[in-house]
Amino acid sequence: MKNKLQCAKILALAAGVTISSITYGATFSFTYLDAAGFGFNDATPVSPIGGNNGTTLGEQRRNLLEEAGNTWGVFLDSNIEIKVQA
Repeated sequence: MKNKLQCAKILALAAGVTISSITYGATFSFTYLDAAGFGFNDATPVSPIGGNNGTTLGEQRRNLLEEAGNTWGVFLDSNIEIKVQA
């Protein structure tokens, strides 16, 4: 988490934005609604790429969405769980 905070501050500074305090208050939970073999549940084998260690296409898609949620969590301060259906 510390590295994400540092990255967020660097990106903010590069964009000309000053951030005095960033909290990790937002929690995301994900429910995947795709049928077996489709979208987020696609079982097509793939090789890990670019830091995404998923070994199926669906797993890589889920990893990407969950990482996006973690990134938003850096900027959102909320004590309410954010539920995402995808």
